[in-house]
Amino acid sequence: MLRELCVIGCWLLSASALFSHEGHEHKLTTEREKLVEALLAERESEAALEKLISDARESHISEQAILEARFLFYTDREEDQKVSALLPNFLSLKENFRLSESIIFASSDDWLAVIEYVSAMAALQKGDQAGFKQHITEAFWYSPHQGAAFAPHVERIRLNHWMKEAELDLQSSYIGLFDQKPLRLSDTTKNKKALLLHFWSPQSEECQRNMVDFLRISKNLEEQEIGVVSILPETSPDVIKLANQLLLETGKQVSGSWIIDSSTNFLCETLKVKSLPLCVVLTPEGKVLFHGHPTQHEFWDTLASINPNIQAPKKIKED
Repeated sequence: MLRELCVIGCWLLSASALFSHEGHEHKLTTEREKLVEALLAERESEAALEKLISDARESHISEQAILEARFLFYTDREEDQKVSALLPNFLSLKENFRLSESIIFASSDDWLAVIEYVSAMAALQKGDQAGFKQHITEAFWYSPHQGAAFAPHVERIRLNHWMKEAELDLQSSYIGLFDQKPLRLSDTTKNKKALLLHFWSPQSEECQRNMVDFLRISKNLEEQEIGVVSILPETSPDVIKLANQLLLETGKQVSGSWIIDSSTNFLCETLKVKSLPLCVVLTPEGKVLFHGHPTQHEFWDTLASINPNIQAPKKIKED
């Protein structure tokens, strides 16, 4: 029996339901079950996916099921352009959906909702904001319970759209965490190829747990011509005291710049910081290149594109 799938939340059924919809038994041999499971699990290599798809066709697994697996592959890898390119395939099968052949959908409405979602991606690729909103609204209409599945992708897409236009004014000054002296962000970009803004808090368990690793990474990035500025969002004396205490307790040398966010020129608001820790990579001119969690592969890919000598720590590579 297949593992319980949770690639994109509500779009997937539990393992026990994958081959049984509303009483329609869809029994597969053990070999075919394993093949379908492999199709749904593959995320690392498109070449591996294509090999699995070839095997699936030889085993007479339907084109609808193969399309569903391909959709999950591209969606989970956040390859929006390839998701949108699937639209003709979805439209060609739109009226011929068979629930008994589905490996991820619980109803025909779920199928139609995903077609609207893919249509929204296609509209966005064309710069059609009105079309995007129309199709994503239809997706929610067809399948409201999948809102939790759609929302993170819509949020990410909106963020990517914002990043294309965003540019931070680096002339602003902020108070230093250790010496309370003003520091202008532009001063941290001198002789640097890029600037990393690291938002953190001593009240975050994740920040506490990974601070030693971050200090090591920060030192390495500074040596690789990446300026690093760590930003404390809270301005209360108690939190500032906790921040200094946490850094002192690491017993490690602190590199880069450490500042306190300003209540009048709030970086967290300007850069849409909603959770901690969060990293933003900027060009020396303030253009946003990356916005997200420091364990994301895209974070390290962005840094490597700036300086090929930069590599993700082994622990992150294995995640």
